[in-house]
Amino acid sequence: MTAKKGQNLRVFVAGKCVAAEQSCTFHVGTATEETSSKDSEGNWKEEEVTQLNWDVQSDALVVATDDDGKGLVDILGMIGQTVALKFQETNGAQNRAEVSSGISKSGNAIVADISVNSQNKANVTYSVKFNGVGALT
Repeated sequence: MTAKKGQNLRVFVAGKCVAAEQSCTFHVGTATEETSSKDSEGNWKEEEVTQLNWDVQSDALVVATDDDGKGLVDILGMIGQTVALKFQETNGAQNRAEVSSGISKSGNAIVADISVNSQNKANVTYSVKFNGVGALT
């Protein structure tokens, strides 16, 4: 068995990968509603799924320029906007070539939250959170 490596899963925004990405998290969840009643068995709560949801977080270095990727300046300009987003398995130079038979999920997401971390004598980093809008494919 060969395990997947973290450098081979990337976030792509509007067709370009997040530049200098250090880590990313892809999350899919559910919203539920309690359906317990007097007829429910024992002390067990009953629930039913009412909606599905998803989000992605990406953490990256702030780099001066990257013509092949989306950097902090690009993403700051997208705050509050809906963008095409893809969570994709990659390989090749700088792990930017999409693997056609690999892990791949895409959909539209709102650029919901950006935070920049700047510490003395350390690399400047940022985190961006994308909230999914609609279905994943």
